[in-house]
Amino acid sequence: MSMTYDDLPLKNALDRYIRAGECLGHFLSAVVSNDLKEACGRADDTNLPFIPLYVQYLYNEAPGACWGSKERMEAWHEKFSAPTPDSKSSRAEFCHDILTTAIEGGINYWARGRNFERDSELNYLSCELEPHNEEGPAFECDDPRNFWQKVDAEKILVAVNKIIAENDLCSSGIRDCVTLAARDSDACHLDAECCDVIIQVAMFGEIVFG
Repeated sequence: MSMTYDDLPLKNALDRYIRAGECLGHFLSAVVSNDLKEACGRADDTNLPFIPLYVQYLYNEAPGACWGSKERMEAWHEKFSAPTPDSKSSRAEFCHDILTTAIEGGINYWARGRNFERDSELNYLSCELEPHNEEGPAFECDDPRNFWQKVDAEKILVAVNKIIAENDLCSSGIRDCVTLAARDSDACHLDAECCDVIIQVAMFGEIVFG
């Protein structure tokens, strides 16, 4: 009888680490750090036969930035730790850069905007966006997603975390770029396509256009 990912005894704990950076026990820390010797030494009789499947799950389903070495695991934990005032400022600037890239080249084919708020360097801080579709509304007529929505740093950050946590929202390549950019709070890792995806997830919870 073949084993599936749902059979992993500690899958829930591993998923909480992937989604929210929660701390792991010694065994899963060794697996995530790619330390086979330590993982075998720490495994109990239940988990020992599952070590290859844990690694397969990480390889196929988890962001590459969250596993593979002890350094990556520590960086992933830190990414979800409480931000300092400086990191809050950096995170806001990161989101503003995403919005600026999206407005200036990523979303023009499906969105129109109004009430743009900009800083002294002409970066976009927030705006209202509405989907426009020559073929008619993108959603059912009374769906609020058809109408104007305010997009700001808070909404963008929620979308970034959603993309990182959910494997089926976008391609693995875009998810890896978003994960790396979020870790460094640096939108230079993101092109117009990535920023387009982030804004769509912020507005619709999914990718609708493109």
